[in-house]
Amino acid sequence: MVVANHGLGKDIWPVPFENITHVLYIFYFSELLYLGSSTMIRVSILCLYLRIFSQGLLRRITHVTTVVNLLYGTAFITASIFQCIPVHAAWTRWDGTVPAKCINANAAGWTSAAINIILDAVTVILPLPELTRLVMSWEQKIHILVMFSLGFLTLRLTSLVKFANTHNITWDYVPVGYWSSIEVHVSVICACLPTLPSLFR
Repeated sequence: MVVANHGLGKDIWPVPFENITHVLYIFYFSELLYLGSSTMIRVSILCLYLRIFSQGLLRRITHVTTVVNLLYGTAFITASIFQCIPVHAAWTRWDGTVPAKCINANAAGWTSAAINIILDAVTVILPLPELTRLVMSWEQKIHILVMFSLGFLTLRLTSLVKFANTHNITWDYVPVGYWSSIEVHVSVICACLPTLPSLFR
């Protein structure tokens, strides 16, 4: 509601300059939250693997994958925070009046997206051989498989392609925003599915 009142979803040309800056300010912090959320969702699923699979190679690979996830999250959150020096230029330099040194945001975004997809795929594939050997009902296995489908939730990728080269920030940020939100919320639901039945016992 706040960003909508500041011009989000409208064509950029009639939007006041200070409102455009505010929308970019919100985008800056929402990107940090997205990176943190996607990382911790995967870590929570990997921790579930450690509870389910008590020994063997899978546990060692899961530990390594967890460390890689945490390193990825730390690296890209840090890169996003300091994408510009001074930091505030990330949301104030859009009009070309603020002197700043900034990284290539498009290259960083694509690199992050590629690593994110790889880590999602690893998280999905990792337990599948062991899952077939678990002693549990088919209903429970289906719940876990739905959770593992998290790795294919790359919903915001197509909207990022358009947003990367946009000159109409307030208009083109809308699909990035809602697909990011949907992706994170659905991922949280998927990650919780295997443990939900215990709430109703």
